[in-house]
Formats: sequence, structure tokens, C-alpha cells
Amino acid sequence: MFQTTLDEATDPWGVKVERVEMKDVRLPLQLQRAMAAEAEAARTARAKVIAAEGEQKASFALRQAANVISESPSAIQLRYLQTLNSIR
Repeated sequence: MFQTTLDEATDPWGVKVERVEMKDVRLPLQLQRAMAAEAEAARTARAKVIAAEGEQKASFALRQAANVISESPSAIQLRYLQTLNSIR
């Protein structure tokens, strides 16, 4: 679209514009706010996903620990002694 408009304006002069650079683009304040809000929402969503993945890994580790303890009664006794030792 932009290229077509340029071609229509410059063709009568025999000029072909091959490249245009835009500098210092000023967006309306409302658009800036909307873009900032969208970026913030994306960051928040990513943070929630990361937190959920952490919770999932922690839950898996707790389930594994519970399985080990349920399979070996001495494991809970060992854990108890380790806890007592760390308190001193």
C-alpha cells in the first residue's frame, strides 16, 4: 500500500523509491497505553505459567517423598532423626 502510493506520486517524475526509513514515530497516548497494558498482561501470564510449573514440580517431589516414606517405615524415622539433628 505504501509502495503503491509512493509509486503513483513519483512515477510521473521518473523516480523510483526503493526504500523508506521511518524515524521518530509518535503513537497516540491511548495506543501507547494499550500496547503497555498488552505487554504487562503477557508478562503476567508468563509469570503465572512459571509459578504453575514450579507448583507442579513441587507437588511431584512431595508425591515421590510420600511414596518412599510409605514403602519404608524406617524412612520416616530417619527423617525424624535428621530433623532433630538440624534443630540442635
